[in-house]
Amino acid sequence: MTRRANNEGSIYRDKKGNWRGSVTLYTANGKPKKKYFYGRTKKEVADKVNRTLNEIRNHTYIEPNSMTLAEWLRIWLDTYCRNTLRPSTFVNYEIYLDKHIVPTIGSIRLCDLNAVVLQQFYNDKLKNGNLLTKGGLKPKTLRNMHNMLHKALGQAYCMDMIPKNPADFVTIPRQNKQERKYLTVEEQRLLQQNLKDDAIGTAILLDLYTGMRQGELLGLM
Repeated sequence: MTRRANNEGSIYRDKKGNWRGSVTLYTANGKPKKKYFYGRTKKEVADKVNRTLNEIRNHTYIEPNSMTLAEWLRIWLDTYCRNTLRPSTFVNYEIYLDKHIVPTIGSIRLCDLNAVVLQQFYNDKLKNGNLLTKGGLKPKTLRNMHNMLHKALGQAYCMDMIPKNPADFVTIPRQNKQERKYLTVEEQRLLQQNLKDDAIGTAILLDLYTGMRQGELLGLM
């Protein structure tokens, strides 16, 4: 048996001749707990043992668990968002989860999620994410979804469930500003000449000279 790091880890062959390693962990109440590693070669097991020992020494080790991203997001929504978000925002977050995340990356274990997976998810949604058409999600919608994931994963990081927030390392496309088109003086004159003498015509004429927003204009009708 090869001892490593003052008996914190060990590497040996089991009765069947396979390579096996172990590292001693300590639970929150101070009790020792063995974590085992397996591999086809001694080097493969040694790499796993040493990597874990280094993470323990650097206080970056987090015990993997089977909780999926979707499971954590449901817990996060119910525990941290239900009573703090506006109802419309909460509903949007539920739609992001159920319609976009669950069918794609929802089954990935939370501890296995990384920036590459998230980036590929965003890239795909930008091209094919629209649920009603064959196009992609608008950049603004994608950014709102990213904001949700960033907050949820940030909470997981603060609770030592993941070693870092993978949403910190992705690139979100910028929202393209649409160029506004304004009527020329001649176009306004032609429009005014062709307006009918009714409620719609009056509303359009009023809007031409006041610049009212749609909601304000409809409130007068």
